[in-house]
Amino acid sequence: MSAIDIEVPTKGFDDSQREYIVRQLVKIDSALRTTNRFAPRYSMPAKYQIGDVYYFMAAIPSTDVTGEGLWVFKSTGWAQLG
Repeated sequence: MSAIDIEVPTKGFDDSQREYIVRQLVKIDSALRTTNRFAPRYSMPAKYQIGDVYYFMAAIPSTDVTGEGLWVFKSTGWAQLG
């Protein structure tokens, strides 16, 4: 299993904060690709529940999935992570 090393976040919302967030997203993406935990999907799963997370390769018509990325199903519908 892949691990993501811990890094203390910077304070404030300046360039260093943006850089920190980008670094963390790159680490998460790398860990997910290494473990293949989220195999890319091109269609909506047959059954899903609150808390399910998927990596969609494209927008899924007639849903709230509007583009490529990591999505979680919440009680209010689909939300993109990151």
